[in-house]
Amino acid sequence: MKMYPEDFLNVDLEVNNMNPCSPPTPTKPGWRGIIIKAPERIYFSEDEANPSSESSVVFPICGFYLINIDMDAESTPMTLVAENIDTGQVFKGPMIKDEEIPDEPPPEREPLEPEEVEGMASGGYFNTDLLTYTALPLESAVYNVHVEFSGMTSNAVKVRLVKEKSQ
Repeated sequence: MKMYPEDFLNVDLEVNNMNPCSPPTPTKPGWRGIIIKAPERIYFSEDEANPSSESSVVFPICGFYLINIDMDAESTPMTLVAENIDTGQVFKGPMIKDEEIPDEPPPEREPLEPEEVEGMASGGYFNTDLLTYTALPLESAVYNVHVEFSGMTSNAVKVRLVKEKSQ
């Protein structure tokens, strides 16, 4: 597998920290939103696209988000969305791994009052593999990719998947 830019090959996926492929942190006071970066092109062989292959294909998405804490907002997970530019077919999935779903709910705590969190924001970096959370086919195609979270939509990035013939 190859990527352009190559730096995306070295991203630690599912580790939520800044890396050379992370988007720059916005400096505008009061900024809220989601920004993402992804490789422009991902090249993989027919063999790598085979699910039984030892060398698997990854589709890294690196991002940063900062959202207002809203006590009234519905709690929904961050969602990855990829739209095939040629067909319009959309592949989307929430960023939740099976092991993240607890067997028991967390212990009860005193609920916060809205005025206690007024003006506060929460955010951070994320580095994930789009293929882990969507049923995106491993075929040559061009996708517009974005992230949805807390009523916001990130910038869209265009990524070309290129399936090469095996030698």
